[in-house]
Amino acid sequence: MDLARVESGETTLSIENIELHSLLNEIFDLVQPVAEKHEIQITHEVSNARKFFVRADRTRLKQVAINLLTNLIKYNQEHGSINISIDANLENQQLRIHILDTSHGIASDKLEEMFEAFSLLGAESSGIEGTGIGLPICNKFMKLMDLKIEVKSELEKGSCFYILITLGEKNSSKQVDESCAENSDFSLDFLDKKETTLLYIEDNSINVDLLAKTIDCHSNLKLLTDPEAQEGIEIAQTALSNLILMDINLHGMDRFFRLKTLKIS
Repeated sequence: MDLARVESGETTLSIENIELHSLLNEIFDLVQPVAEKHEIQITHEVSNARKFFVRADRTRLKQVAINLLTNLIKYNQEHGSINISIDANLENQQLRIHILDTSHGIASDKLEEMFEAFSLLGAESSGIEGTGIGLPICNKFMKLMDLKIEVKSELEKGSCFYILITLGEKNSSKQVDESCAENSDFSLDFLDKKETTLLYIEDNSINVDLLAKTIDCHSNLKLLTDPEAQEGIEIAQTALSNLILMDINLHGMDRFFRLKTLKIS
């Protein structure tokens, strides 16, 4: 359905200046439980991310990164690793995220197929669940944001993906208003000011942004978000979330089955 929305021109974007460091931390928090489940080690060298803001749709960029990393985890070698680093070209106002894995690699004549819908690149018999639309959707989202995703790979030597993003400027409107806690109608008193992780499974970027801004005043809250029902449930099963909010109209899974799955887990 995401693929159909993109191809029909129904996907809407909200391009803004995004603080890169906080975005990367959210992404790492979301994929780490999946990596541990598959016994894949993720390392990252992104301390310099604190200096940068990038221009993109926050929800879609995060969806691209999570989808890509989840794929690299699933198709990695046993006890493999993934390394993430960034570099910036200030002259061209461009930032590049490098994602290097220890997978079996992809043959050069198959690289172009990677971003074609429903292409599993010969992994159909591997026993790994997949539809072959994750990377094509990532690629289409990147193009919609006027950004790029590239890949280099060699058989038995692993792959390196590059996410190319336009640098942005610090957005002063994102600073927390000290008086917002007093003026907000949103109460979280029932959490007793404890350190709390909130997982929000929602595919509407406007709703996600609204919740993120609403809880800015609550320093004890850590927000994790995911736009996909299946991935969100997997995160809920592996991450220690104190509270889960989920859109009942998410595509890809019956709402009652999602609720039953969460209750069982």
